[in-house]
Amino acid sequence: MTNRTTESLFELIVDGYAQVLALDIDRLRLEGEIARLAEAGDPEMAGELRKLSALLRRVTRASEELRDRLDTFRARVESSRVDG
Repeated sequence: MTNRTTESLFELIVDGYAQVLALDIDRLRLEGEIARLAEAGDPEMAGELRKLSALLRRVTRASEELRDRLDTFRARVESSRVDG
């Protein structure tokens, strides 16, 4: 792998981790909103809480999956850099 190609791949990886961080920020925001609504104790918010909880699960899953894929990809790029 050429140095430029490796640099481009690492730039792609960094961009991917930036997306993971954005997802983590969204997750924290959702957790805060869920806690706020739950503490309010308004029974009419049950539907909204269910929607937010489902969204939180999807965001968490996406963040975890993207982080895992990036970790694997980064290891492959680093390995090929050492081997090459």
